[in-house]
Amino acid sequence: MILLGTIVPIRYSWPIGGQLIPVHVSLMPVAPEGSVSDYDRTHLALYAALLDAEAAGVGWRNATATLMRLDPDHEGAKRCWHSHLERARWITGCGLAEAVEVFGKREI
Repeated sequence: MILLGTIVPIRYSWPIGGQLIPVHVSLMPVAPEGSVSDYDRTHLALYAALLDAEAAGVGWRNATATLMRLDPDHEGAKRCWHSHLERARWITGCGLAEAVEVFGKREI
């Protein structure tokens, strides 16, 4: 389990061509706000997992520990989880048109 710091490295695996390809990303203590960013692009797997966990009724502590690899008892962990969940909701809601446009470009 990782204690929340300024940026926490996280490892995900994307299924590509029948294989799991490891992806390394950094987790900010609070998700960004405003326009879609490269951070959002690199955290799409986390956003999807957080939304799936919420739909399945997974509690914030479990989601924080398993999906974000953070210690839920650490100060700031709940805020980190909540801000990333809110960002996931925004990306799939009001920010969807912008996200589709921006993610279609090679660089942000």
